[in-house]
Amino acid sequence: MSTDHISSEATQIESERHPLSAEDQSPISRLPMELLSRIFLHVISDSWLDGKTTTIICTQIARVCVTWREVTQGTAELWTDIDSKETNVKLKDQLVYSVTLPLHLTHERDQLRRNVALSRFLGRVGAHMQRVESLFFSTTCKGLAAVPVQNLPMLAQAHIIYTGKYNPNILNFLANATALTDLTLQGAECTYMRSHVEALRAPPFPSLTRMTLVLDINVHPEWFLSTIAQCGTENLTFLHLAFCSLSDSEPPRRLVFTRVDLTLPVLRTLILESENYTMLRYIDAPQLESIVFSYVYDLGDPFVSFSRFLAQTPMSSIRALELHEATGDPSAFLTCLALLPDLDRMAITWGHIRSIRVLVVYDPSQGPLTAEVLDRMTGDSERPPLVPRLTSVHFDISSVCRNFSEPALSRFVRSRRAPSVRGGCSVAALEKVVVTGIYGSDNDFRECDGERDG
Repeated sequence: MSTDHISSEATQIESERHPLSAEDQSPISRLPMELLSRIFLHVISDSWLDGKTTTIICTQIARVCVTWREVTQGTAELWTDIDSKETNVKLKDQLVYSVTLPLHLTHERDQLRRNVALSRFLGRVGAHMQRVESLFFSTTCKGLAAVPVQNLPMLAQAHIIYTGKYNPNILNFLANATALTDLTLQGAECTYMRSHVEALRAPPFPSLTRMTLVLDINVHPEWFLSTIAQCGTENLTFLHLAFCSLSDSEPPRRLVFTRVDLTLPVLRTLILESENYTMLRYIDAPQLESIVFSYVYDLGDPFVSFSRFLAQTPMSSIRALELHEATGDPSAFLTCLALLPDLDRMAITWGHIRSIRVLVVYDPSQGPLTAEVLDRMTGDSERPPLVPRLTSVHFDISSVCRNFSEPALSRFVRSRRAPSVRGGCSVAALEKVVVTGIYGSDNDFRECDGERDG
């Protein structure tokens, strides 16, 4: 075939070309850019993409076509999650694409790869640090302590996991974070954990309302008390403590700071895990509304400490009590319930731990919800029931729990079907009853008359 013939055919084909009309395009190609933006935002909102949103945008969505790439780059909300390990987009470009929206920073130290230093990462963010609304940092104490004070006027939430040798200066870089409302501080794989004898030099956070402290090895309760006090107690409404304090069999090291008792004037929710129920002796929370005890099955008796705490609070305001794999002396539990006249919500989970290591000290057959407890909450014509204002119960009790009584549960629920007067006391009706675990299928509790509650 001659060159002239090929050239002639090419000219003819070119003359017959015409741009695709709207009817020829696929439906998705005809979508307005604003709608595409909303679709992309919906895609990255899925929880399974947590921490991978920028990667998905760069490696999948933006590579479909030029239009989609332009839409992604023009949708500022797609670029607000910034990870120090992200390699699919340059940090400076991501800062430009996000325009002026609040930023969310992530920095996790990886043991298996070369890491960028936290201070260097924040230095590259530069002036945009003033846009940071939340941060998640997991790195060494040394790396955290090396970060200079940052300009963080918008920071509202901080989750910090520190590793390596303890350093009391790990929060110094937050000295200007006066808008911080939610702080989680977690020690993980720390060496010399008992070196927590030196108080954390935490700056005050005047706006702090939520605080979670988590450590995985024994630490003095005084360290927690001092940390909470320094961070701020005036506006704290939520406190979650997860730790194991030093046992009596191990002589504590000399502390270089003095224990302080905590007054938490507006605290509403307190979550205490493991042996941390002992912290109740140091806490005054006159406005406490909800308390949770978790994983207390071989570490003393939380109910004794709780009853003492309640006895020191003349007008208890607690409305909700949750026990998750937590038990103790039944008589002490009854004492607690007697000191909770305004309790209206109760949740108890027991018998679901299957760890072989835990089962050595954990007896799933002996839970806190005994027949005596249920009968005392039922009451009779002469004796008023405990917790008379209770309106909601959720009991998730394993079938291996032998000290639980189905007849006692039926009597209790039946007695609360409607408002009544028992023993001269007004008793509220139960509005919600959920019983799971015992009967082999969720919410399969049936009363004697065959009706299902739940």
